[in-house]
Amino acid sequence: MVGVNLYKRKKGKLKITTFLLLCIILVLPVAAFRITLYSIREMEVNSIRAESPNASRYMSATQISDLRSASQQLDQQSSIMNQQIRTLQTASRDLERDALYQARIQGALEGFLDVVRSHTESRVYINALSIARGKELRIDFFETASDIEQYKPDSLENALKQRLQRFDVRIARTSSESLFYQGKYIQLNLPLTGM
Repeated sequence: MVGVNLYKRKKGKLKITTFLLLCIILVLPVAAFRITLYSIREMEVNSIRAESPNASRYMSATQISDLRSASQQLDQQSSIMNQQIRTLQTASRDLERDALYQARIQGALEGFLDVVRSHTESRVYINALSIARGKELRIDFFETASDIEQYKPDSLENALKQRLQRFDVRIARTSSESLFYQGKYIQLNLPLTGM
């Protein structure tokens, strides 16, 4: 049979199922787009939370409509963290410099004491020990002969120069002889510039 339209002036009616089907077809891409954007946003938020827990604290407390103020808060926190990093770097440099300073002084003093202990033919009396930060370590001492027959006048000074040569030590002395003792007044200067 051939479909012939007998009603030429008949108006087409829209059924409710057709209307619903058309509405679903129109709404489906919009819903899919929103779901996709929501899942992408959640993935980005989770990656930010994983990378920086400090930022996640502010992200959970702010609404999406308040992103500008949340961004400003994160910038403020970032500047505070950068300032703390600079403070820690400065403290680290100071500690490193203090450790080098302490090692240099300790090495020089241990070298001095080792040399003095090993020289049994002379006695050493420390008159003054001073440390001026950034300038020098200074040891003023007297060397006297404990046994005049075994005493070698320059042996302690030469041993000190040899032992402390890596510290760039300057040694100055003045000899003094009297009726009761033969000895030397020696000044040992260790430069500490730049520390």
